[in-house]
Amino acid sequence: MTLLSEGPTRDLVPIDDNIVIEPIDEAKLTPGGVALPDMAVGQPKRGKVVAVGHGLLLTNGDRVTPLVSVGDQVVFNQHVASEIEVNDQKLLVISERQILVIESF
Repeated sequence: MTLLSEGPTRDLVPIDDNIVIEPIDEAKLTPGGVALPDMAVGQPKRGKVVAVGHGLLLTNGDRVTPLVSVGDQVVFNQHVASEIEVNDQKLLVISERQILVIESF
């Protein structure tokens, strides 16, 4: 398990292969300048990983080591995320299996 070492999320401990993501807002504008809410856009979202669980527990007792790490920027389908609020900060919890891409810079 990896946790963010400082800030409002430092006490979050994701279970198994769950991860906690801080969403990155990407405003979507129409050509006329109208902002569309995320639900209307239907595109995958980006976020920064702030906490990672121990990994998926297999039926034989082994654990699958997570591929993501704290600080990774990821792309995921927003409809599979559970929203939580910690210290007035919006965070998302998803299974690592729901991550579409780990972006490298």
